[in-house]
Amino acid sequence: MPSTIPDEEPVGGDGIEAPAVLVDEVDDGEGASSAGAAPWDRYFDELRDVRLEERGGTFRVYLAGKGPAVLFCLHGGGYCGLTWALVAAALKSEFRIAAMDMRGHGETTTEDNCDLSAATLVQDAAAVWAALYGEERAPTVLVGHSMGGAVAVRLAAEPQGVPALEGLAVIDVVEGTARAALPHMAAVLAARPPAFPSLRAALDWAKCSGTCRSTEAAAVSLPGMLRRAEAVDRARWVWRTPLERTQPFWDGWYAGLSALFLGMRAPKLLLLAGTDRLDRELTIGQMQGRFQLALLPQAGHAVHEDESQRTAELLQNFTRRFRVGEPKGPIPLPARAAGPPVLPQAVGPAAGLLAVARRSGSLAVKALFTRNKQADSKRNTGYDKSAVEVDPAQPAFTRRREVFVGRLAMFGFASALIGEIATGRGALGQLELETGLPPWGVDLLVLGIVAYSAIGALNPKSPTFSEANQRDVRKRPAGPNNKPNKIDAVSNPKGFFGITRFGFSKANEVFVGRTAQLGFLASLIGEKVTGFGPLKQFGLETGIPLGQASIGLVIFISFFLVAAVFEGNYGEDAISDDSMY
Repeated sequence: MPSTIPDEEPVGGDGIEAPAVLVDEVDDGEGASSAGAAPWDRYFDELRDVRLEERGGTFRVYLAGKGPAVLFCLHGGGYCGLTWALVAAALKSEFRIAAMDMRGHGETTTEDNCDLSAATLVQDAAAVWAALYGEERAPTVLVGHSMGGAVAVRLAAEPQGVPALEGLAVIDVVEGTARAALPHMAAVLAARPPAFPSLRAALDWAKCSGTCRSTEAAAVSLPGMLRRAEAVDRARWVWRTPLERTQPFWDGWYAGLSALFLGMRAPKLLLLAGTDRLDRELTIGQMQGRFQLALLPQAGHAVHEDESQRTAELLQNFTRRFRVGEPKGPIPLPARAAGPPVLPQAVGPAAGLLAVARRSGSLAVKALFTRNKQADSKRNTGYDKSAVEVDPAQPAFTRRREVFVGRLAMFGFASALIGEIATGRGALGQLELETGLPPWGVDLLVLGIVAYSAIGALNPKSPTFSEANQRDVRKRPAGPNNKPNKIDAVSNPKGFFGITRFGFSKANEVFVGRTAQLGFLASLIGEKVTGFGPLKQFGLETGIPLGQASIGLVIFISFFLVAAVFEGNYGEDAISDDSMY
């Protein structure tokens, strides 16, 4: 095609002119070509001008790829559809890519190029999608950056916006941080050079200023963001879209965005350059597993240009995880690998592990695997003072307290699963987002886990330490010194797991209690390292900044570590290792 596209006359007299340059050789007005500009057809397969009479304009769309699913890409303010060039090149072997120039940007011309309100942009995008894919209702993932991300969220929220919507990916736009930055935007725009003597100078500025950290991405997208100056000074390049004129629309782009994003039922992906961009509402939503979050800290605001390959990988994994464009039937189970069954091979190592565990000096292992001599009935009745207090000389939970923590942990897990069944959000949903494993596909198994955990935690008739041993004493000969032999998971699994009374045995409850202590300890350490966790969520929900109490947090971590590792109190009526059953 020709090396330049003639300037289009501005329509409607708004003074916004279409860009004159889109290809690899550009006459800079001085008789020489500006090397560095990349041709669009190196990345896209086709460009199409979609005329929409009802929208009063012609919209440029860059198309690439083949496949059942469509990635419909919306650029940010001041950018153009070519900003998606590198992402399109990476994904077009698997997806259809459509990247449109929005109103007032790139090669799109309309009767009112100055109307960049959120409602107008949403209607434009919906009309272009319908013109391209409405008849076939192609499964679509909306992908938007910055302003385009805000438009994508609002379009996805429209009941008839994209009827075949199967996902939403938003890049570096968050309501709270965007609206907080609006008072400073005028100064940011004023700091940009108003014009460039050549396209090469513009490319150099983009690289040096950090506006685009990828030279290749800038070479293909920046020409579409610029235009020749007026005829009196056509040796200069100026911005295609005068963003300072769009200031009346800024707040409307972002107001209410987080609530719309979180309230959407479609799978959601948020790509950010850093966690500092998350606002309070999205931070809570992320902790609740309501969307998938990906961070690319090496990128600037134009994440998809600076880290195009990584962005493409994240979009690819996101669409595969939620089976975009695939039939939504049951997920097929993987075929069993060739060779002998795994379970018989695992019996030997498992038995060896149990044998070693029985002889281990570890208290946690003994609590899980061993049953010692019959306890005095007094030690299994009541919660007297010595059974619930902590010995100051040995700062750890008593055995009764660990049983309580274990039961509480089981009940909490059952409650969490019930809550997830009711709300559709929770730990299993987050697991699916992070791993792609659909745990809710086995509903009966999940309900069984809920029932067992709840009844095991609440059942007051689960075997006591003495009962579990007494049931088996009549069947087993006494050991040395007329003491009952130990009972373990191998020799008596029915008694060990408390199946008779449909509840966990006390040894298991002690183990669950200790595991819960260590799990809470790990979550606190993880929160200290990452900045995300239960204390931060508690602070967001209540306004009490527990996570900021560093000294108290360290003490809390230390206590749970000591309580989980040390043996605990051996008061007269406390449950000791010698009275586990």
